Amino acid sequence: MKPEFIEISKKCKLKLTFTDKKITSYGGLSVIAKLFEKLDFQTVIEQAVPFLETSPNGTGVFAKVLRFGLTVLVGGKRFTHSSFLGDGMEIFEELFSVRRIPQSITSLTRFFERFEHWWQVEYLSEMLWAFTAGHLIPFKKIKEDFIGFDSSVLTRYGDQQGTAKGYNPKKPGRPSHHPICAFLTSGDFILNLWNRPGNVQSRHNIIEFAKQTFIRIQGRIELLGVLADSGFYDVAFFEFLELIGVPYIVAAVTSQTIQREIAKITHWREVTSGIHAASFMFQHQDEKWLKPRRYVVIRKDHELRPEALGKQLELFGIPDNMKYRYSSYITSLDVEDWPEEKVWAQYKKRAGDENIFREIKYDFAFEGFVLDGFWATEAVMLFKVLFYNLIQFFRSEILKDKDQQSTLHTIRHKILVIPAILGKDGNKLLLRLGIRNEKKKSKIRDMFAGIEAYFLMPQTP
Repeated sequence: MKPEFIEISKKCKLKLTFTDKKITSYGGLSVIAKLFEKLDFQTVIEQAVPFLETSPNGTGVFAKVLRFGLTVLVGGKRFTHSSFLGDGMEIFEELFSVRRIPQSITSLTRFFERFEHWWQVEYLSEMLWAFTAGHLIPFKKIKEDFIGFDSSVLTRYGDQQGTAKGYNPKKPGRPSHHPICAFLTSGDFILNLWNRPGNVQSRHNIIEFAKQTFIRIQGRIELLGVLADSGFYDVAFFEFLELIGVPYIVAAVTSQTIQREIAKITHWREVTSGIHAASFMFQHQDEKWLKPRRYVVIRKDHELRPEALGKQLELFGIPDNMKYRYSSYITSLDVEDWPEEKVWAQYKKRAGDENIFREIKYDFAFEGFVLDGFWATEAVMLFKVLFYNLIQFFRSEILKDKDQQSTLHTIRHKILVIPAILGKDGNKLLLRLGIRNEKKKSKIRDMFAGIEAYFLMPQTP
């Protein structure tokens, strides 16, 4: 039978036809397949999921998590986007050594909806953490670090369990979830995540969340302290950290009371041009505040530094004060070892936590893949955190990208999006990547060699 040819136009010499060959747009996922094989990722997932599939026709839990994870990696933001993987599913089955990857969207949603109880999600979280801590986070290189706590508002457009109306700066009045995360400040890994209803404050359950997070890193690195924004400005949290001997730097709520204290400052020490620092001891007139604590204030001259962030002393409206922007922090760090500018410099590293939230929102669809069940949605979040940490491991340990320039968006377009055809060389299966540029070919070879070398390299005791 002769192949069908379709004329594109009278001027175009090319004609169009069809092929039954197995083709994918994502041949670069072969690098991820190599990484999964070295990490024994299938075993990890099968042990982490707290239920079994008993149907003889089932694809297995790994195949479902794999389909979900690949959808996230190629840019999907909801379950219907699993179609982004195209018709090359047989290629992925060969790449990742699975018998069959589920085709239907409902097979994925039904799988995640089986997470109906908190203990299932807790088990999943601890198992995924054990894998992350043991194989992805290079604790022996990091050795010591601050931990950052942050929360995020995820807008919802339905009646999903746990959604509620609360603080929502971008969509006021919309229901939301309000998850909390813990981060390694220098390492850029996510240590912990809890989903929460949308009507709770940032500091809700922070002490219990912090306890679990500290247990996770105990004996792995030296904990230098905690960084958090003003949403965690809570005396009970401070007392807890002081009781267990963990230093902290937390952005102060710039209330009228704090503004008055800042206005009383008469001696400012110049840190650099247009920036001055000062500190004071203060105790709120509240029975819960049993002692004064140290506050660090950074004053930035808006005329010399128009880009400076911070708040004005709006309470007074004094012209001299209105030209400045102020940032204030409460800290347990002593003034001798931690002068004001050092406290400020350390707190600014918390911006990395915000960048991680930004990346997992836009590149890992943190707001997407929402299910009706609260625990099902948290299970989805935990898998997205897992894939974030996998990519973080890949770029820091394999790509050696210390400046974190290679976001998933960049990796997707530079590495994952490579046309590929599955064929044979004799009796052996062969995946042919559509790359003509020799430099890019060399980079792909280097990635495979880098993965092989990393897992052959003896780990530092």
